[in-house]
Amino acid sequence: MFSRDIRKIGHVVNFCCRACSKALLFPGRWGHIHPDSADKILRAAFDDLDIENASTHSFRRSCLTKMHLAGVPTKVIKKISGHKTLAALDNYLEVADKDLQDAVSKLKFH
Repeated sequence: MFSRDIRKIGHVVNFCCRACSKALLFPGRWGHIHPDSADKILRAAFDDLDIENASTHSFRRSCLTKMHLAGVPTKVIKKISGHKTLAALDNYLEVADKDLQDAVSKLKFH
């Protein structure tokens, strides 16, 4: 999913996060809402915003990657995402060419 698409549905995420005092993306009365309900909410938002080729899985990957790029510790992201291991989480974190270029540009040789 492209970053512009994530920005377009950011209001959905912000609304869902504000609705609950816990760190749940889709809060319900007793914790997370059922995955099928989250799927329906996201698919409706994708349709309303004319976002094509998006899925709940691509949204999940994009959100986890954005948290990682924002400097959220991987152990925190692991806990939020429900992954049992850091290795499993690592499969979700995307690395773009720009990320590689930015990392290399930070090298300083004196």
